[in-house]
Amino acid sequence: MKRRLGETMDVKPDPEEMQEGSGLQQVATLVAQQVAAALVAPLTGGSAARFGRVAFGAQEQESVNAFLHQKLGKDSLARRPGPGGRKLTYIESCKAIELANRAFGFNGWSCHIVECKEEYVRVAAAVAG
Repeated sequence: MKRRLGETMDVKPDPEEMQEGSGLQQVATLVAQQVAAALVAPLTGGSAARFGRVAFGAQEQESVNAFLHQKLGKDSLARRPGPGGRKLTYIESCKAIELANRAFGFNGWSCHIVECKEEYVRVAAAVAG
């Protein structure tokens, strides 16, 4: 049964329902146990610690590989003005996330910066006067 937030504000638990062993108490205990397990799992090598270490099956690997080798459509690309009047083509972050979710599924991928280095720095010469 769905209730609006305003309706749930006026609902007060019945003291008889809160007795030890009641259904409401059991549900609260189960929820607390699941939350505790989810918080402790990364520390004890749970599913979060295994992320990225489970290999794809042969069929799944073939399917993902075929998807990743497709050319991006014009709807996935954006353009903006660049230096010298040229137009730069790029993929927006929201489109990249959408494509990653389509390829690997929601929560089936992650991103992190592997390397960040400065390749070119333009230094203006100072004129002493």
